[in-house]
Amino acid sequence: MKDAVPAFRRALTQAEFFAAGERAWQAYLRTGLSRPANQVFDRIQSRIDARRRELTEKL
Repeated sequence: MKDAVPAFRRALTQAEFFAAGERAWQAYLRTGLSRPANQVFDRIQSRIDARRRELTEKL
């Protein structure tokens, strides 16, 4: 039962990620405008790095 909360959070995070991707896809279909992949990956990497620093500071 202890695994239920982390599993729920993971599922919620995945659902939010999917929803954001779907919104981006729909916006692209409407406008034809997109962001370069390297810009998207740089933003993701920045978020990962920030989260890693945050978790490291808690140790």
